[in-house]
Amino acid sequence: MDNQKKKITVVIVDDSIRYRTILHRLLDKNQHIEVVGEAVNGIKALELIWQVRPDVILMDLEMPLMDGMTALQHLMIHVPTPTIMFSRLSKEGTARCFDALKNGAVDFFSKDTLRYGSKENYLKELLAERVLCAANVSMKAGEPVF
Repeated sequence: MDNQKKKITVVIVDDSIRYRTILHRLLDKNQHIEVVGEAVNGIKALELIWQVRPDVILMDLEMPLMDGMTALQHLMIHVPTPTIMFSRLSKEGTARCFDALKNGAVDFFSKDTLRYGSKENYLKELLAERVLCAANVSMKAGEPVF
């Protein structure tokens, strides 16, 4: 990606400040990606996403007031945006993971992936690759799957 091109804008949605900080830090140094906002639940996320229209959303499944799955369903109807879902309680390959993908998520990962320490550079590359790939997905409005 050329430096003259627009950066991929990202919104991070998670009720945990710890995980929002980790995700923000992992994306912060990438010259092609810019975090343009953070939200603590699905309701705040929908308001923010409507305002800033990010290229990609990183969203937790389990949050208070409105969980990530409900917010994802609203997004896919009103503002279809490539969304990468993540969870601490659900792992890749579980029913909740597949439900997120059926409802419009373009990717899914477990928060356990973010336990880094010595592999921080690997995680930066992995997360950036997922965000850049998601930004290339063409989205269109659709009804939720029940």
